Amino acid sequence: MPDRNAIITQFLEAAGWSDATQVKLAGDMSPRRYRRLIRQSGEKAILMDAPPENDPSTPAFVRMTDALRDLGCSAPEIYHADADAGLLLLEDLGDALFSSVIAQDPSRQRGLYLDTLPLLLTVTTAAPIDVYKPTASDLIDATRLADTTIANAKPQHLERFRDVLKAALDVVLAGPSALSLRDMHAENLIWLPERTGIARIGLLDYQDATLTHPAYDLVSLLTDARTEVDPDLRAEILAEYIKISGAHPDEMQTAFAVLSAQRNLRILGLFARTPSKASLMPRVWRYLDEAVDHPSLAHGRKHLENALPDFAG
Repeated sequence: MPDRNAIITQFLEAAGWSDATQVKLAGDMSPRRYRRLIRQSGEKAILMDAPPENDPSTPAFVRMTDALRDLGCSAPEIYHADADAGLLLLEDLGDALFSSVIAQDPSRQRGLYLDTLPLLLTVTTAAPIDVYKPTASDLIDATRLADTTIANAKPQHLERFRDVLKAALDVVLAGPSALSLRDMHAENLIWLPERTGIARIGLLDYQDATLTHPAYDLVSLLTDARTEVDPDLRAEILAEYIKISGAHPDEMQTAFAVLSAQRNLRILGLFARTPSKASLMPRVWRYLDEAVDHPSLAHGRKHLENALPDFAG
């Protein structure tokens, strides 16, 4: 197997950054790793290291970066790339993650989320691009990890809930699709106050972009596993999005609830196998509980309660 460190060294030499100091940065749940490179001059860049045998998404990241930058979004500029090797040298957008800004001053959360809505509209109204378009069945399949990872889960009852959820998803996905960055939440958004308009929000982790209902990224933002979103704030932001997008209120609220149920059941399955995520799970349970209160899913609640003993309901 090729020496990964040697490959990275050659990449940095070709990029002209071999003399930079390297500082490891926290990653996500993917195999990707990040390092901040700092030259003696103070110039900075980010090295994204995604070994293709473990994470083949780098070419998709490059394509999405180009598409988002064409829209005027602050996806990081790519200074140097070897996508086949899973190596990118990226613009350093800084450390002002929404999650960090909110943790330091919770009063700023409302303003940051309101400022995100024009960006959401820009993304969801962009011309469709060639990315994966999951069906209702695909979204249902993504929740099946919960059957084996959540303690005491009863798959037969989960299947009955999924029958209800799939029927609701079939209705929600019947309308026009829009580009979704899929994980547009507070740890993938960076506040860039020196920029203007939608460029004030830096974007990370969008290589898994899909075509789906326009509400999906709003669900990602407002049912955030890592950053608390108060129900009143969630309702306000959703109402404002409906107002500025011209979406039909009942249809958007239904889509939000149905996609929230799917997303948060999937996340529960992922987090249940990751001990470091245990402290986040109560929040995800609450989001799921709120979602199945919606009339489109309410008749599935009893199946979910039977399926998952720890269900908040």
